[in-house]
Amino acid sequence: MRARKASRGIRGQVTIETIAYLPLLFAIFFTIVEVFAYFMTVEQVDSAARAAARVQSQGGNGYQAARSALPESVRRQGATVDVSTQGRPVTATVTGNVPIIISGPIDWTVTRTVTMPIG
Repeated sequence: MRARKASRGIRGQVTIETIAYLPLLFAIFFTIVEVFAYFMTVEQVDSAARAAARVQSQGGNGYQAARSALPESVRRQGATVDVSTQGRPVTATVTGNVPIIISGPIDWTVTRTVTMPIG
């Protein structure tokens, strides 16, 4: 009879410990997801800036190239594109906000600038 009560108490303790660790596990999971979203946004903004500079240097519309290279999630967050042809090289600057899953104090803005020669 005693063994049965001890077994039941251990199961309850394990349940309570698991519930106590759940907030920590969720925090770790969401941190991993947010950091992944940050690095994906950095890659996408960098790619859009390179596309804008490349297309503009070849006589095309760099602004449109950058906008089409950005995914909808970054465009919705208010991404900005600036393509400058002042002087000889073309400079493209793309700024985008990282899509945040849980709103809070995190406000990550990514800016990438690429310069390419005309031609």
